Amino acid sequence: MEKRDQWLAELEAGGACSKRDMELLARASQVLEDNVIDMPNAPWGSCTGIRPSPGPYRGVWNWDSAFHALTVSRWDYALAQQQFRIFFLCQGEDGLFPDVIFEDGKRMDNYSKPPVFPWAFVEVYRRHPDRSFLEEAYPYYVKNERFWRTKRFEDAEGLFHYDAVHVDNDWLTHIKWESGMDDSPRWDKKIQELWPVDLNSYMVTFYDAMAFMASELQNGEAEGWKAKREALAEKINERLWDNTLQAYVDTDRYTGESTGVLTPASFAPLFARCADRDKAKRMAEIAADPAFFYPGMPTVSYNDPAFDPTLFWRGPTWLNMAYFAAKGLKNYGYDELAESFRQTILGWCDQDKRDIFEYYNPRTGEGLGAIHFGWSSCFIIEFILGW
Repeated sequence: MEKRDQWLAELEAGGACSKRDMELLARASQVLEDNVIDMPNAPWGSCTGIRPSPGPYRGVWNWDSAFHALTVSRWDYALAQQQFRIFFLCQGEDGLFPDVIFEDGKRMDNYSKPPVFPWAFVEVYRRHPDRSFLEEAYPYYVKNERFWRTKRFEDAEGLFHYDAVHVDNDWLTHIKWESGMDDSPRWDKKIQELWPVDLNSYMVTFYDAMAFMASELQNGEAEGWKAKREALAEKINERLWDNTLQAYVDTDRYTGESTGVLTPASFAPLFARCADRDKAKRMAEIAADPAFFYPGMPTVSYNDPAFDPTLFWRGPTWLNMAYFAAKGLKNYGYDELAESFRQTILGWCDQDKRDIFEYYNPRTGEGLGAIHFGWSSCFIIEFILGW
């Protein structure tokens, strides 16, 4: 807590943050500190974890931990390192990072989560260029890439898909959970039959991160990672662009038809900096259209028949996806539009002072779902400082 307090004091003394933003930074960082798991004999060893939220979230979750590490590294690098190490310690023989490690020792390890750990690691490394930790981490991410390449990739098509090991009758549910967007209208069509635009874009960021790490280590492997990155980026622009809709969308693996469902995942190629310029321009037009995503970046477009502003991944604004989409727009020079999304979302988080919530109503800004939510807190901080 002392590290956080010192960090906040230095930010306030610097004078770059508004009074509103300082209040949000204090609230959001407090949530992350409150969610630290102080647990002797934890199933992930001596590391200190951060749970997503009090209540039912009793453990550490995969991409939540990547986001937690990204943000707490701003004031507590050692705590950030431990969020990465937990998943090093719990990595499967095949390279999989499990979805969840519960406090009682149970693991959800028949599926994973979107592969954002290498991206988050490099973001943290840029703040704390710790070569010894890079040397420690790199082999785990090499092994994790091997998992995605052998278990979730089709060589003939050059694209990745979500999947899970069959357990009882929950196979399709677990594939949806691997996507991170559990009940999204994207998956109203069978998820196992799709090339997801976000997964493939996250893998572009994975390859970018691996190329950066390899360059830092000077191990001669950077060019190989770059080649994988370029091949995948080409496939995304070739196969995951709907010429009729003029948008990036998930595509059927067998028919080549797009689902036609627009979500923030459609902006993932912009976040990954692999979108063609003309395609990025069209995505900016869609983002600015009130029929689709403006002003709240809902988790399915406002005009989708399945849109519900209060129902989990079927309408509400989730801050991680909104951040990726807005950051993607900013990456391609649509600064004013990206700033509008940023201010709308920060305004909602400031407006609803009851707590920091899992997701928000994209029409009213009302906080919904779990309270004291970790990754919402992370992306409040990133919207303010990581912009």
